[in-house]
Amino acid sequence: MRRIAVIIPTLNEAAIIAGTLSQFDTLPGQWEIIVADSGSQDGTQAIAVTHGARVVNGPPGRGAGMNAGAAAATSDVLLFLHGDTTLPPDA
Repeated sequence: MRRIAVIIPTLNEAAIIAGTLSQFDTLPGQWEIIVADSGSQDGTQAIAVTHGARVVNGPPGRGAGMNAGAAAATSDVLLFLHGDTTLPPDA
């Protein structure tokens, strides 16, 4: 089974990021979780680390964050998600 890098660009997503990250505890597969943060001031980074994500700091902007996360990934497959995205159980 391939490991999949999940890249989540964030900016002040503390209210929702825990729910997004916790879904990977129960989904089958091997996940490399990367939160590409653009300078959050609300605890987003700390919450991400608590949930096992690797945090990379990127420049402002969703596209720039996605690029920073992709550059940090070591997996063969990249999956980009928004901070509030929930995958179906059979993902």
